[in-house]
Amino acid sequence: MMDIKRYIYTGIAIIIVVIGPLQLVDYMATSKDYTVRIKKYYPNIDSIGINKDGATDYDTTSFYSIPDCRLINHTGDTLSLSEDPNFKVLDFFFTRCPTICPQMTRSMYSVQEEFKDIGDVSLYSISIDPTHDSEQVLGTYSRKFDALDSMWYFMTGNKDYIYDFAQKGVKLSAVEEGQGEGGFIHSDRLVLVDKEGVIRGYYHGTDELDVERLIVEIRMLIKEERVNKRLENGDS
Repeated sequence: MMDIKRYIYTGIAIIIVVIGPLQLVDYMATSKDYTVRIKKYYPNIDSIGINKDGATDYDTTSFYSIPDCRLINHTGDTLSLSEDPNFKVLDFFFTRCPTICPQMTRSMYSVQEEFKDIGDVSLYSISIDPTHDSEQVLGTYSRKFDALDSMWYFMTGNKDYIYDFAQKGVKLSAVEEGQGEGGFIHSDRLVLVDKEGVIRGYYHGTDELDVERLIVEIRMLIKEERVNKRLENGDS
């Protein structure tokens, strides 16, 4: 009897601590009257000064933007991330991955289905095994997961270029390693990038709640942009 009560109390605690705040932010994302600021990553220090109390002030009004990345997608087109005007979700994977990649790809599919009728979101799945993952291989893989060619791009290109972009540009691990599962080691994170190229979040692509958080925060960024446009136009 005590075990049953403990499970019930644990379930209630999870709902209150984890699911409750997520639902609250979800409500705010769809409500006209509320917005929640989504964190920006890697602030740049523009200037340093001493305030009246003798402490150092840091001006962090600007933030790191990811560098451009030009790769070939699964339909044979060369795409540039900096030329894409949408919010972007990135992940790094490879088609022969025996462990986390299928779940990450299913998570990307969930994001696709949530935003496919909105037109403000692009998905980029970048292969860290480009020697094997040709356009044709990626095309087959994309069809396996019902990817929309106009929204979800499976990318390939020069291996060193991709690894440099992953490690230095997006700050995620991507390593060819004979000891790793399938010969590669990489992060399970999905990365949310806004329209200015600023990283707005990292999310475990193997965690359903974290993927739901990603979806909610994309909604909030879309809403924030629309609110700002209305204010710029003088609309209430």
